Amino acid sequence: MRRNARWIDEIDYDDEFRQLYIGEPDPANPPGDIDPQMSLLLGDLGSDQPFALDFRRSMEAPSVVYLDSTMRWVEVAPTIDAFIVELGL
Repeated sequence: MRRNARWIDEIDYDDEFRQLYIGEPDPANPPGDIDPQMSLLLGDLGSDQPFALDFRRSMEAPSVVYLDSTMRWVEVAPTIDAFIVELGL
């Protein structure tokens, strides 16, 4: 995960722009943000819409999140196992 956490540093803009990708905590619709040190970026759903495993709640059962078009991280599934079930895999 340490190597993966560098994705935020590879954004070729200033810190203010990088902060857009990190987001802000949103207690009403968690998480709202992401911790690059506690997440594993998996891919991109489209232009500037990465999705990731978020390990902040659990190292054994990370949640699945993605960055929506409003630059807010949205939880897709509470655990990777729940996500796999939803996909029917």
